[in-house]
Amino acid sequence: MEHYLFEVTLNIHAPVLTQATGGRAHGLDTITLRDNEGKPCLLGSSVRGNLRQTWEFFNRIYPQANIDIKTWLGAKSEFDEDTDENSSNEPQRANLFFSYYWQAQTVENSEKSVRHRIKISEEGTVEEGALQVIETPFITGQVVSFKGNIRAFLKDKEEKERLLRWLNKGLAYISAIGAMRGVGFGRIESVAVKEIPLPELKKANIPKNAVFGIALKFDRPFCFAKHHHGNNHFAAETVVSGAAILGALMRQCHQHDELKKSISFIKISHAFACEESNEKEKKRSMAIPYSFVEADKKLYDVSLKKTAGLIKNCAPAFSVDWKGETWGNASKLCGQLDLERSVNIRTAIEEGTNRAKDESLFSMEVIHPQDYVWLANIDCEAIPEVERKAVLSELANIFSVELVGLGKTKATATVTVYQEPFKFLVENELPKQNNAQFVLMLQTPALLLPNPYDIPATNGGDALHQQYAKTWENLANEAGAFRLSHFYARQTLVGGGYLQKRFWSKHPYNPQVLTCAGSIFVFDIVNFEKTLEILKKWIKTGLPQHSETLGGSAWNENPYIANNGYGEIVINPQWQGLGGLDKDWEELA
Repeated sequence: MEHYLFEVTLNIHAPVLTQATGGRAHGLDTITLRDNEGKPCLLGSSVRGNLRQTWEFFNRIYPQANIDIKTWLGAKSEFDEDTDENSSNEPQRANLFFSYYWQAQTVENSEKSVRHRIKISEEGTVEEGALQVIETPFITGQVVSFKGNIRAFLKDKEEKERLLRWLNKGLAYISAIGAMRGVGFGRIESVAVKEIPLPELKKANIPKNAVFGIALKFDRPFCFAKHHHGNNHFAAETVVSGAAILGALMRQCHQHDELKKSISFIKISHAFACEESNEKEKKRSMAIPYSFVEADKKLYDVSLKKTAGLIKNCAPAFSVDWKGETWGNASKLCGQLDLERSVNIRTAIEEGTNRAKDESLFSMEVIHPQDYVWLANIDCEAIPEVERKAVLSELANIFSVELVGLGKTKATATVTVYQEPFKFLVENELPKQNNAQFVLMLQTPALLLPNPYDIPATNGGDALHQQYAKTWENLANEAGAFRLSHFYARQTLVGGGYLQKRFWSKHPYNPQVLTCAGSIFVFDIVNFEKTLEILKKWIKTGLPQHSETLGGSAWNENPYIANNGYGEIVINPQWQGLGGLDKDWEELA
């Protein structure tokens, strides 16, 4: 695949409106969407949607056009539960990527003006409460130019010429864009499409070590959605999974033979947010441990306490009962940032009527990444040494041209390579010879319960303890090295048709149980030497898979493997700024 970049200019007659969500200025009902620089803009998803609709119309009235919409703009999974049991449910990814904001190049009217609209009742009078005040940053009739880019991954120059032809035809056919097109808003006067050189980025350093760090800087708000539970809202994770970064690498490694051959041996950790200006102390933030409690307006860590107790004669509050201030204190202690979020509202447009399609409205929470970078580590030690140098060189080549298509907003990320891997804010501290116990904390989720269905839904604490104890013995593959004492953990179900068809189709369907990041496990040391050996390996490689886990360690049968960033751990985290329990703790009989 060859990489191309096209610049598109849309010249539009004002008024033109792309509505912004969120808070509005006093006296305004509808405000104009603005980018990070505060300039009016269109959304790339709106341009893309109109282009898709036009191309579908061309294919319908003129089949000889044969516009390859699925390849260029992608398509949703075509799986049908009733008729297509053997489908992999695999989505068809797009090869075109549109700028998130298409910025207005025309200077807006210095006099902040508004436009008023009313609704007429059946009696012919103005309907009560139906006055709408709309922000109009441009003078009516003024031609406003909006510019955006389209990145394309194409087979050859012939496909490029074909795409250029249909981009020009498709965009020129669109009569209007944005909101209120039916009353004359957003009329497109002309369109210009031209190929431009790819941005010249600083050549990425070739990693000198098999394990190294990368910092991702995103070009737009992004959404890596939490597991979707069937409603029409996608909530965003602040952490970027290693699987997402690895997927972007796989998309762009077509011309890199050594990398393609070795991609399944590369381990990429989850990426955690860090302030971009913090050059000297770039460290990965921590998950908030479930052993943290609040009492008397202080935070304590009760990980080493096996039984219930009081702190200063007060019942400690775990995270499920915290309020905003406590959450803020815990987040600060763990290095988690208060990232700006917003909610985007999207819908499909019904073909023929150009109205919002029924039952297609959804909302998507996005993270605003300005002033932040996301830190991850890449481990290539599993690649044979004779091949590793070539793979590291090819990785540097890809990082020099950005990663594209990340998350639901198809973000682009510039990548900076650091020769040393990034450390956690709180580092590992291996147990010493005289220690009777050690604490293991999950920094990223892990599949630790391959057979959870024998655990009672209520009052199943003892059964859950037994399952976890068996799991740790299985992972260690060393009976008698250490023994589970107690834990503070939380679990979540993952499943659904997508995961079943993509990964678990060989097995009867059951949702899987992930143990969440922040879970704490405390172990009694039985054999110190064996324990030390196992922990050193786990710190380096992440947790292995249970022998009974569906798909084992195969990337195409189990998405929750160490190579995708899951099962990363910290041993004996030493927290700073917590209250001391020596005098304040009173154990309950």
